[in-house]
Amino acid sequence: MTSPSSGSSLGAVRPLRTRRPFTPREPQRTLFNERSKKKDARPPSSFDLKYLPLTEEDALVTSGARIAGLDEEDLTIISDRNSAKNRKALNRSKVSPPEKASNEWSGFPKLPHLSGKSKPLHRRNTTANSIDNENDLSHAISITKPIGQSSGDGSFASGFLTTKALSPDIKKSQYITKSISYDGALGDVGVKQIAVQMPKTSHDNFHSMTLLELSEALSQKCDANRTMILFQALQNKIEISSPTGSLRDLVLRSLYTHIDSDDEVLVAIARAMLTMRVTGSHLAAACKMVFKIARNDKNDHFFKNSNLLELVVEGCGRAEPISESECCVYAAGALRFLALEPTLCALAHRAGALHLAALHLKILNNAKTERPRQVSEQAVHALYQVTGALRNLANASEHSPSFVSSGALAELLAALQLHTDRDVLTNVARCLSVLSAEESCCAWLCACTWSSRALLSALAACSPRAPLAVRLAYTLGNMAAADEQASINIYNEENSLDVLLTILESYTKRTEGDAKELNSDPDLHLVGSDLGGSDGSNEDVLIKTVRVIANLCLSEAVGKSIAATHSERTIRALLACLDVAEKSIDNQVHNSESDHPNRRDELAMAALATLNNVTFYLDPAPAPRRLDDTLDLLCKATCRWAQRDGVASCEAVRALGNLSRSARAAQVLVLEGAIDLLPRFSLHEEASVRFAAAGLLVNVCGAGCNTSEGAKTAAHALTAAAEMADAPTAALLARALWNAHAHAPLLPECAREAADALATFIDDDSIFSICEVSRKGDTNKQHVKFAAEQGDNVANQNENENDTQCQNSSDEEADRTGCSGEDLGFEEGEVEECECEPCSRLAAWEELVGVAIPLLEKLRPPRADASVGTD
Repeated sequence: MTSPSSGSSLGAVRPLRTRRPFTPREPQRTLFNERSKKKDARPPSSFDLKYLPLTEEDALVTSGARIAGLDEEDLTIISDRNSAKNRKALNRSKVSPPEKASNEWSGFPKLPHLSGKSKPLHRRNTTANSIDNENDLSHAISITKPIGQSSGDGSFASGFLTTKALSPDIKKSQYITKSISYDGALGDVGVKQIAVQMPKTSHDNFHSMTLLELSEALSQKCDANRTMILFQALQNKIEISSPTGSLRDLVLRSLYTHIDSDDEVLVAIARAMLTMRVTGSHLAAACKMVFKIARNDKNDHFFKNSNLLELVVEGCGRAEPISESECCVYAAGALRFLALEPTLCALAHRAGALHLAALHLKILNNAKTERPRQVSEQAVHALYQVTGALRNLANASEHSPSFVSSGALAELLAALQLHTDRDVLTNVARCLSVLSAEESCCAWLCACTWSSRALLSALAACSPRAPLAVRLAYTLGNMAAADEQASINIYNEENSLDVLLTILESYTKRTEGDAKELNSDPDLHLVGSDLGGSDGSNEDVLIKTVRVIANLCLSEAVGKSIAATHSERTIRALLACLDVAEKSIDNQVHNSESDHPNRRDELAMAALATLNNVTFYLDPAPAPRRLDDTLDLLCKATCRWAQRDGVASCEAVRALGNLSRSARAAQVLVLEGAIDLLPRFSLHEEASVRFAAAGLLVNVCGAGCNTSEGAKTAAHALTAAAEMADAPTAALLARALWNAHAHAPLLPECAREAADALATFIDDDSIFSICEVSRKGDTNKQHVKFAAEQGDNVANQNENENDTQCQNSSDEEADRTGCSGEDLGFEEGEVEECECEPCSRLAAWEELVGVAIPLLEKLRPPRADASVGTD
């Protein structure tokens, strides 16, 4: 073989492109997929909100504790059964009146002072049998707090009965006004003075009502329209001023009375709670409500038409993902669902969801680094939701630079090294595969010094899992195609090529049964949901891994090293890929509707393109004997694929061009009938395929293998090239004829056909067209490159021209000004080639003429001149 730079070679390594691995679209929005090793330990995707544990501590209520959150009907049953017992058991205690009423109660009348041993107000003038009157009174009069009792945010929640402590009948409704709850729990309480509010909820001027009146009105049963109007009025109030203290408790209590309503009411409740900036168990309850709403894609309009999404992001920012994992699980889960919709995905980006997810991921990564044993299983669930949200946020390609600026991309790489949960790693790999297709993110990955190590380590560890391997390999392939230094970094990682070749050798030996057993997660049954992507099957893993090797060869240093040290193993692995593709297509040719033939044809194309890149650097001039058998197998397999139809056959012709540089390989190719395959490629619609076929003829004729057939094929192809005005291909065909003529004179009919075709090119005046650049008047694109840099502007150039003597004064002065002392004329400059079509055609024509004229001289038949004598 000649060197890669030889003129007879095809002289081109090509980047290999492929489809991005698909992300499965789940048939329904759930927290986790169906396959789970620990289903019972995971948070549920569906739940009943009325049974949410809203207490800070889930403990049974002890005797004498306050009972709250029950409906009046249930409380009445409890009261009738236990009132006598409670009254005997509890001691009457005296409490001091408050020093000063709060501002929220200033607008309500106070009752006269009561005697120290008076009954509570709502029990006066009543008997144990007058339950209806008592209930009616409770709707109008609400005791806000006993004297001396103070409560903060969530004080009432600590007195809730847990669902485990209540019977099924009592669980039907858990909420009641505070006045009755104190009656059922404390009985008669001795007081000196008690603050009583008299809410006025009868009028319909909701906007003029106070927060206390609105909460009291919401505590009462009313129709859906009135409820929504009350919620809107309440929302307007708390947006202006958020309640505190006891009033905050009352508002929250009134919200929880509607916890079992439809989604529209839940939206209003969640908005109100998140606007009040709740924390703790209340924040967890709000996140669960949002998650329940977001589970149904028909509810997406609630997030589009309100500020609920912004409130969710803001509320999730108040939760710490390690200690408050439940909040993060449901909030990030809701964001993961909502980001599937493009409009909501863009809205989430504007709300700061990406930066929040990046922060939470960083916190979880740091915790795993510093305290790996203290990261709970619930925190891992939160990590899964956060990475899933990042994956769906990556769908908005216009926001991909934000993954770099926010640090999310760096944290995803760190997560790849720190965590071992399979679902988490799958989310991270999906996210990286999407981002690596974006220019800014891929540039960052290429520049990152440890990205190659992280990806290769994860690929080596997770190679048996196709959904992970296919995405990690796709990311590495993108990096290798984008930047030469990244290719070098990937190749220089310890055992990098060994990892890639081991994957190829492993997956080529797999059967369909092995694939189904190892890939039990639900990716494969959702293939049809994303027709534009690849499917993560065994063949897909082979395609993505082969692509990494092909793109690594784009770097000359890496390509030469692979050809020198790993050529035999690489070629055998690629031959195994061709065998897989060939057998699979033959077995499924009867099923025309199946996607397998297309996928396996893609595998063959990828393997052949990689062979083209690897053999480009292969130089067995002093050919090792051990490579002969491998090259023979390679030539035979490549010829078989060249005989097929489709894209793979074109890649096979390109690979044959490099293989035929070896004289031994050229002989094998002729015996396999390679010359007979070329006529149809000489008429191919793609110019690069015609060029590749011509290159194969150059090498075969140069090796002296069946030169008569080669010359005849080249002459026919040259005629076709003349008809299509394909000057670059014609130049190679003229070289092939020259090589054939060097071994044996061309047949007369072959020489005549070739001469006519060459004359057509030479006589073509259309190639002398005006340059498109000069026609547009853009002369700046045509400039001269000199050995030394000139100034950046016209002023500096004029100054340099006028001060040539100063430039020659000394080497130090030349270094300072950036100008050498030499006189650089125009003839010493190198004119940059213009890439417009007329100039490209002219350059190809000049190359053709450089070969055609000497060839025509060779093909001219010899003439015997008559000798003229003199007497």
